[in-house]
Amino acid sequence: MLVWLLCATVFSACDFRPSAPENRATYFVEKFIVAPQAVDDLRAVARLAGDQDPETLASDLPTRAAVAYLRARQRLGADLGFHAAGTSRDASGGRVVKVVVSESAAAKDAAVRFDVELHNQDQAWLVVRLQSD
Repeated sequence: MLVWLLCATVFSACDFRPSAPENRATYFVEKFIVAPQAVDDLRAVARLAGDQDPETLASDLPTRAAVAYLRARQRLGADLGFHAAGTSRDASGGRVVKVVVSESAAAKDAAVRFDVELHNQDQAWLVVRLQSD
């Protein structure tokens, strides 16, 4: 019984969200598109003010349109694939990760690309901006 309690405590204390910038960016984009109602998960990997909605990270029209399109495709049963396609450093020491979202049935040219900007805060990479190119 004590071993079971100890195991349960250890697993409940673990954060199963990815921590590397590339994995964290991919996780965020996938969760943002597939499960936008999971606000707590999105807030855990993003730098947001107290009551700020994660949707505000996609503030420009092309990004909101790309997100709306992918959410609609997913609701219609499309099999979406998410992967990081490169990382660069920005001037402030943060990272910009290119995340590509593609449909398995669609041509490679039909992929939607996002730039996910992350900053390192308290030993954790947090998403600060999402932009479609």
